[in-house]
Amino acid sequence: MATPSAVVGSAVNGGSSGATATGLIMNSGAASGTLAETIASMAATAVASAAASPSTSMNATVLEKAQQAKRDEDTPRDLAIGLAALLVLVMIIVHPEFLARLFASMRRKRVEHAEDLARPSYVFDMQAKKNQQQQDVVAAPRVVAGGDLWTGWFLRAGKKGTTSAFRAGGSSTAVDRFPPNTESGKNGVQPRSALAPPPHIAPLTSRLPFGSYLDKAPFARWASPFTTRASVSSLIVIAIYLAMTLVACIYKSNVAKKTSAHGYGEDYTRTGLVAMVQVPLVIALGVRGNIIGLATGQGYDRLRIFHKIVGRVCFVCCAIHTIFYLNKWGKAGTLGKSTKSNVFITGMLAFAATCLIIITSLPAIRRSAYYFFKITHIIGVILLLVGLAMHVTVAVPWVIASGAIYLFSIIMQLMKTRFARAELVAFGGSTTTLITIPGITAGWRAGQHVRLRVLNLPYNKCAEAHPFTIASAPDSGGLVLMAKAAGDWTSSLYHLASSGGDNDGEVGVWKRKAHVMVEGPYGGLGHTLPTAFSSIVLIAGGSGISHSLSLTQDLIERSPTGVVGARTIDLVWVVRVQQTARALMPTLNTLVERARVWEKRALDGRRHGADLALPIAVRIHIFVTRCPDSSPLTLLNSQPSGRNNMHEKLSPSASGHGRSNSVDSSDSHGSDESGQYTTDDHWALPVMPGVLPARLSARLSGIFQPTAAQHTKADWLAKNPDNVRLTQVYSRPTDPLEAMSEIFAYRGRPDLNAIMASVTDETISRHGRTLTDPTGIFVSACGPEFLVNDARDATLDVKRWKRNAVGGTEFSAEFFGF
Repeated sequence: MATPSAVVGSAVNGGSSGATATGLIMNSGAASGTLAETIASMAATAVASAAASPSTSMNATVLEKAQQAKRDEDTPRDLAIGLAALLVLVMIIVHPEFLARLFASMRRKRVEHAEDLARPSYVFDMQAKKNQQQQDVVAAPRVVAGGDLWTGWFLRAGKKGTTSAFRAGGSSTAVDRFPPNTESGKNGVQPRSALAPPPHIAPLTSRLPFGSYLDKAPFARWASPFTTRASVSSLIVIAIYLAMTLVACIYKSNVAKKTSAHGYGEDYTRTGLVAMVQVPLVIALGVRGNIIGLATGQGYDRLRIFHKIVGRVCFVCCAIHTIFYLNKWGKAGTLGKSTKSNVFITGMLAFAATCLIIITSLPAIRRSAYYFFKITHIIGVILLLVGLAMHVTVAVPWVIASGAIYLFSIIMQLMKTRFARAELVAFGGSTTTLITIPGITAGWRAGQHVRLRVLNLPYNKCAEAHPFTIASAPDSGGLVLMAKAAGDWTSSLYHLASSGGDNDGEVGVWKRKAHVMVEGPYGGLGHTLPTAFSSIVLIAGGSGISHSLSLTQDLIERSPTGVVGARTIDLVWVVRVQQTARALMPTLNTLVERARVWEKRALDGRRHGADLALPIAVRIHIFVTRCPDSSPLTLLNSQPSGRNNMHEKLSPSASGHGRSNSVDSSDSHGSDESGQYTTDDHWALPVMPGVLPARLSARLSGIFQPTAAQHTKADWLAKNPDNVRLTQVYSRPTDPLEAMSEIFAYRGRPDLNAIMASVTDETISRHGRTLTDPTGIFVSACGPEFLVNDARDATLDVKRWKRNAVGGTEFSAEFFGF
């Protein structure tokens, strides 16, 4: 375990038996100031000695051993340069998305091109509207916004007076107002939206012929311990990293035993040097104040797979380094003497710390005793850095770099921590706790998460920090979290909320106050901008709805400003029982009502020449997987005001298979007393995207009577519930000239492929009518592993020509745990 300089010295002294060679080598080494000059002198001396003396093999041995020592000394630097180059390559790949986000964060004015002005919009009088558009653009061009690069770093108290969409029970009224960056009409002047959506720039990988395969997760469905969430692109980065590390370990490194023919070898320091380089990298990838994530636009939770790989490589290199030297000393009979040296003691301390970290990181220990794993991680890192710094002097700069990275992370965590007073609401029947912190109203981006500590819990749990996705939008009445009682800590939180305090038996909730400590925000969607897409699909499973709610509420609140380019949001929520969804129905109704109010106002204003952005429609699909046919589906039992019964006519409806909120549980159209589908006069042609306008189909359904083929189709659908759900998904309202916000409820599991196909066809049809280019479909899934994997497969299975026609599809995955 000697330093490279010591190895060079032994190479020079041990390999020179001739007086002439020894003198020339040592003198040249003393005269020269660098090791490179010494090696050059060695080469010249070896050539001269080969001509003057027959002992050429001995001189070659000296030169080769010196070269090996020089290679060992350069290995840390070269490997660090290679890893930095790999990081730069990844940054270049995500560079276009970052530029789009930066441009949208600078709020520059956007001037429409002539061809954009010539395209018709959603109007009735095309020519009049086109002239109005030209006048508006010349008078007051919109400002590109929505990058949000300067937000999402620190929590703070933002705007006051805003209302939250979250309700513990009862109903709420939508807020009919223009939010900031929306100019209200004055003195007879029509209101206008002042902002424009950010540009959509697809990742560079999507331009490759095999780009869709890079997003696949080929090992996501494998059995443990071989399963991994890593995508193909991540696996390629990992493969490049492993190849670089392997080359660094074996390039010009001879570990064979010295012989009479070869006096050099036993290069046991190389693996130790490679392990030394991994230490700052593994710490940088594991901490929450992640500088690598900052450079690549990824949260620390998305870099955990790289943290694990680098940590295991570091352990393997340390183990090989230790085994080599123990074997050498054991065969030489100097093991007892070597164990008393400072080099051995400090080296074994560092190796023991590495073993402690690796053993406590095993999945069985990490899942059953997370905080034991976390404490041993901290202790192990400290012992590793201390032992490594005392082991060899060449490791001191790397230890300082590792300590600086860890210290930076601690400072960032302290700066992101806030103490606040929260309201805990326990929902009866769903074992879900709603945490509302009214004192924190801004500072995060939709989709980010925080780490929560509840100081009112018992002493053994109050210091535990648990991650929760923020379920509310910024500036919407406070920070809201949702915790499902799925473990010991969350169960204790639910019992705390339901014990004492206010008890509202009428709505089945319990409330109480608590002191909390919030750290964050972290994670999020990175450089992906949902506001830049034409359509958005959000898929949630169980408590994963919090991620989708945050995005949905944020897009609804910002839609009037013009910064949202999407026309539709399809939120698919999969729950096991109705009680889980019923607790959030007031919140969902509020979101849909708000979206619907703005839809009607914006569409009506655009018909009268107002320069308003296209509104966003929110269609929520709730799938109850454990609802038997004998149990009524009672989530939606009221028809929204002002909504026609188009959906009731255009799809077979019954209490047994998939219902929308335009049909209550007592409706008898399309079903008999047993809840099975029957053929009646209310069965009509289904509205398929791009085939017939919804209003025309509704009119035709009142003129023409159902044919025999339609009766046959209805009977067939009665025997195939899965196809009924598919038909209802396709028959949801899709007319962009009408308000489309609505809630639907279904039995069974969703057909995600059918949903993606429906949204894709609708997007193509909608932009085909307006002669505009779509800007892609954004799909985000949050929930159990199998649901996220199904959503990823459904997104990637979209036909290539359709994917190109909608401007591309992008997928983002969020999982329950880290």
